[in-house]
Amino acid sequence: MSQNRASMLDRPVAQTFFRYGLPWSAAFLLLSSAGLVDTIFIGRYVGAQALAAVNIVSPVFSIFFGMGVMLSVGGTVRSAHHVGRGDLRAASAVFGRTMLLILLAGLVLALLSLLFRPLLLALLGADGDVMRPAYQYLTTILLFSPVLPASYALSQFARVDQHPTLASLGLILSAAVNIFLDYLFIARFGWGVQGAALATGLGFSCTLLLFLIHFLSRRALLRLTLKGCGWREILRESINEISVGSIILLINHLMMARFGSPGVAAFTVVSYGSWFGLTLAYGLSDTLSPLVSANHAAGLRQRTHRFLHVALLSLLALGVIMFLVFSLYPQELARLFLPDNAAVGSLACDFIADFRWSFFFSGLNMGIACYLTGLNRSLQAVGMALSRSLVFPALFLSLFALWLEDEHIFWAIPLAEALTLLLGIGLLVHGRRRTGW
Repeated sequence: MSQNRASMLDRPVAQTFFRYGLPWSAAFLLLSSAGLVDTIFIGRYVGAQALAAVNIVSPVFSIFFGMGVMLSVGGTVRSAHHVGRGDLRAASAVFGRTMLLILLAGLVLALLSLLFRPLLLALLGADGDVMRPAYQYLTTILLFSPVLPASYALSQFARVDQHPTLASLGLILSAAVNIFLDYLFIARFGWGVQGAALATGLGFSCTLLLFLIHFLSRRALLRLTLKGCGWREILRESINEISVGSIILLINHLMMARFGSPGVAAFTVVSYGSWFGLTLAYGLSDTLSPLVSANHAAGLRQRTHRFLHVALLSLLALGVIMFLVFSLYPQELARLFLPDNAAVGSLACDFIADFRWSFFFSGLNMGIACYLTGLNRSLQAVGMALSRSLVFPALFLSLFALWLEDEHIFWAIPLAEALTLLLGIGLLVHGRRRTGW
């Protein structure tokens, strides 16, 4: 056990952070590339209406994936806390109960969504020529919906189990299978949006199988057990990321009302293009939670602060790079998804010009929120998460839709991120006596 704990508690801070963060970020990058490839194949082989349909349904995917993030982040923080104290029994209990919660929640949400598909699609804003492909994509993706959060959660616990390389390889496997099946199902077989959903589901299913094999083997430190901790301990540490899907839903409604399906397709270009960079930022910031939690539980206060410094510098550099990419190559991004639709591409470029400024703040916000989560300051982390993903974006999108010209409503996103960063700095300064920041 001491050798395994050393990888979190004793090695140099920068080396430890990048040992966990770089493979995890690379895996997330490939995973996001699979979603990017989905969008490219649909845009090129099916068309703008199908692309709009997939984006309209995406809040459902965000809810299921966000539920997995919500429970797994809370569970891994508590599990890493027990690992730092040397209590593997309690760490395994948190692991087992978290996975059970994710499985039950996924099954309930899937059944309700399947039963009320027409109502759900109406609430999502699907109508006219977008309704049929949206119905097809939703039906197929719901068949795999419990698999999506479970496979992600297992990848998180693989890192707590001291196997960061395996955690990354699991996500890489999902991306590779997804991309190969996209080509097979969409380009070769012509299955359209159903093929894209099937490729995604099968990719995550392969990842789930890989992690189950590991955790049922003797190599694993953590065991799937329910004995050793209470349910309240897990629920208390869970951070709510499902609100991201709510903002996508709001933007889709605004796009449909003002631009129709071309507006939703243009927003898809922006969201998937930014997701490429934001996923890297999430991969780096997400590394903080288990590292900070384990070191904080071991009483290594200054070491936890140094992890934050390394993470924030890395996230700021990444934000500058993404801003430059969006500033220099907006037309190339638009043509990547929709090479034969100049009108939608022009609209996407207008959206990109405003949205790009958010990269200066978004990564830093993720890092601070994950740091607070690792310190068990979960209410403050929830406040930051809800501020940047729901409260501020919903407020400013609604106000800007009334006050500004249509193509400039995306100023709401960087403004929301900037205000969230001020909130995060305030939380760090307020807790400086307790954290030594």
